[in-house]
Amino acid sequence: MPRARIGVGGENVPISRRYVRHFALERETGVRALQVEKGTPAHEAGVREGDLIVGLGGESIAGVDDLHRLLIGHEAVRDTVIDVIRRTERLRLPIRPEARQ
Repeated sequence: MPRARIGVGGENVPISRRYVRHFALERETGVRALQVEKGTPAHEAGVREGDLIVGLGGESIAGVDDLHRLLIGHEAVRDTVIDVIRRTERLRLPIRPEARQ
């Protein structure tokens, strides 16, 4: 099965109820970007270390497993959008995952 990558190392983290309500999030957890590799799709899209990843391609993300699941399959390498929360903003950043070598 083909796999794609965006170049982020992350961890599952809880999201405060205040943020869940304010941003109308479907889940109470997400993926905190601990590392963003230079020159990767995430870096090119503008994802920063510390960003909270809450969606990819219109699908909500509750954790690293969800992110991996969305990066598997023939449809994974395509233009899409990654949803992140940075401080007090929700950003929709255009991204194109790359095929894993």
